[in-house]
Amino acid sequence: MHSPPAFRVSIVHFGVWRAMCAGMGAAAVLTAVQWAAAMVGHTAWVWVWPLAVSAGCAMLLRRPVPFHLRWDTQDWFVEPGQGGALAVPGALQVAFDLGGWMLLRFAPGEGGRARWLPVQRRGHEPAWHGLRSTVYCARSPVDRAVADL
Repeated sequence: MHSPPAFRVSIVHFGVWRAMCAGMGAAAVLTAVQWAAAMVGHTAWVWVWPLAVSAGCAMLLRRPVPFHLRWDTQDWFVEPGQGGALAVPGALQVAFDLGGWMLLRFAPGEGGRARWLPVQRRGHEPAWHGLRSTVYCARSPVDRAVADL
């Protein structure tokens, strides 16, 4: 089986990811407040509310960094959107696929720390089909070697 052709996409839109983080932040705030109110009584609102709100706001304010995702027919590369850092080859796996949104896991080949990559169709429509096709069809050299056995 042949590997898919080279592919590159710039991921710069994260609206769906931010909305999901906002929902999780709101759920965290409500859960903390409900728990504190049930355990301590109504006086818990005084100290839990500011902590829960700040945790939820921290999730909202942390902006994902734009990046370039590249397949060179052999390996995946993730490059920072601002440039400067060298791209390292690695393996890409789909963690979640909701049709119009995917959460990808990039594991550098040199034992570096894995990175989670939220990718959405909105804002990347022209490249979306190519990205999904390449993500599912591209295999690392190790995967290809195992498949050839």
